[in-house]
Amino acid sequence: VSIITLSEQGIAIYDNELRTHPTITKEDIICDTKGRIDISGIGKGYEYAIALSSNVFDPNTATWQDETSFEVEIAGTYNVYIRQANIDLEEGDREPCLFKFENVVIAKRNFTVNVSENNPFCSDAKGSFDINVDGARAWYTYVIKDEAGAVVDDENQSDDNFHQFAELDPGTYSIEVTTEDGCTF
Repeated sequence: VSIITLSEQGIAIYDNELRTHPTITKEDIICDTKGRIDISGIGKGYEYAIALSSNVFDPNTATWQDETSFEVEIAGTYNVYIRQANIDLEEGDREPCLFKFENVVIAKRNFTVNVSENNPFCSDAKGSFDINVDGARAWYTYVIKDEAGAVVDDENQSDDNFHQFAELDPGTYSIEVTTEDGCTF
């Protein structure tokens, strides 16, 4: 006999004094990087499925897997399902326990780059560009090129979402920002 307790922290499953507290973590979709839903804290003997919460879920036709990680390509609100694995049911048998975790939101983050220019005040002064990145995880690579396309300066694999290119002569420049997630500006 299984006793199931539901709390805000998750579901506790008691089965022959085995206590399990599932934890569900998620990562959003960022540029070329798919989102993820990961389930941890579950012992052996369970299988897993996910579905958009707007879809009707049928455990008999769902795609179940033994792996506790799911790649997510479509942003939305998901439900996570956990059930006992490898249960052979015969007519009249009771269905295995099905645990449902609701409202796991996977967003598609908007990668944005804001560039502010600081023009020199005098003809012999230098200028700068301030760059702020939002909506993507570190690391960031910053590159500034002159009109001819030559690299003037760069900062590779920085953990900082702010960078300044300073001490620049007056002129026309292009700025490139790339991230580990495949975001480009």
